[in-house]
Amino acid sequence: MILDIIQKEHVNMAALLKFLDAKLNDLKEDRSIRYDFIKDIIDYLHDYADKHHHPCEDLIYEYYLEKTQGHQDEIHQLAVQHQKISELTQRLSDMTEMILMDAVVPQQQYIDALSEFLYVQTSHLNYEEDNIIPMLREELTNDDWDAILKLLPYDGVSDVDSLEELAKKADPLFGTQVSERYKPLHQTLHG
Repeated sequence: MILDIIQKEHVNMAALLKFLDAKLNDLKEDRSIRYDFIKDIIDYLHDYADKHHHPCEDLIYEYYLEKTQGHQDEIHQLAVQHQKISELTQRLSDMTEMILMDAVVPQQQYIDALSEFLYVQTSHLNYEEDNIIPMLREELTNDDWDAILKLLPYDGVSDVDSLEELAKKADPLFGTQVSERYKPLHQTLHG
């Protein structure tokens, strides 16, 4: 089922958020951190989650709204959250890039930005997992999921297995082929 793929991606994102939370605590305790890992996580979340994961979710949510007309406020709020997450991700990416280029960024400003990012991301994931995904599982039928699969903008995807295979290949950090860029982070996360 498509939701199983989304939930697996949520598990991966939660692991990254946990890692970032540990780095946030290090910053609060004035311990040094590897900003390159933070940059890699932020870039991954921007490049993969914001460009693949969230658009897939948004498509499912739009389908659900058209079919049921139910829970409109909650579903609309998720789209707003996806936009907010994208903006916070870009802001944190820019700040981290500045630090990596030896620009002066006040530490408290960075801590605040990272804290807000983590709060919004974690709240969003928890809301989807606790409320939206169970609702979708209950209310959408197999025929609905087949229709959603056909709406996804991926070539060569004819069933859930091929979608799952595509997701594994496309994911540069948790997929079958870890990109060179993410290998040090991958080793640290799985170390």
